[in-house]
Amino acid sequence: MFIIQNSSELLYHIILTVIDFHLEPSGSKRAVYILGTRATIEAAKDSAFRVLHTLRYKPDDFAEYAIHSSHVGSWDHGNGVLVYAKAPAGQVFLVSIQTTPNTELLLADRDGAILLPHGIPSLHYVTQTVIDYNKDRTGCVQEMQIEGTFIHRADARKTARKLLDPLDYAEYDTPEKMKGSGHMGRTSLHMRSQKMERIPLLRSRMSLIRITSMEKISKRDSLVGRSWHSEIVWHFFFAWVL
Repeated sequence: MFIIQNSSELLYHIILTVIDFHLEPSGSKRAVYILGTRATIEAAKDSAFRVLHTLRYKPDDFAEYAIHSSHVGSWDHGNGVLVYAKAPAGQVFLVSIQTTPNTELLLADRDGAILLPHGIPSLHYVTQTVIDYNKDRTGCVQEMQIEGTFIHRADARKTARKLLDPLDYAEYDTPEKMKGSGHMGRTSLHMRSQKMERIPLLRSRMSLIRITSMEKISKRDSLVGRSWHSEIVWHFFFAWVL
């Protein structure tokens, strides 16, 4: 069967953010899942509105549930957020769309689904998470931005290494340095967060650079018992500025 292919200037990424106020009332403990990418905003919105249903959640499962549609006047749940849901236990689910340039000239079908080259199981995303301790010492002010979408892991690694300038930061760690010190991933982040709390914060901001592939979550149980830092991380940069 012949498939119509086209390439758009922009990509639209469907993102699920889970903020666990039950475990950490400040909201600093959260997980971000990139669930998919579409070539049109219409296709991305359609997927975003179906995320919680795909996870086998129903609106009645939540203490609060809101959808940002065109007829909604005011919206207090953040730019780009289309679905807000708060569970009785305190976990907040945010489904959002983030837009980036289509630098890889990825092709899509007429429904907006990305067509990956043969043998490529998933896209690779370079993300930067900025935690602004100037606005809140608990670390609850966080913003994740997709800095690049790539077909090949090697290209994602090159981009990740160039995102931050070590000279701009008081401390700059790479996976190689953290592996040598015996601290990687979540443990390293936890230890360094404690370290930051012991110093006077004049102008402090933490940046985390990750490479992750698309998350495949098919049911609600997939989120239960998972580490909140359970992204498929291939590269990790840690830096903070004082």
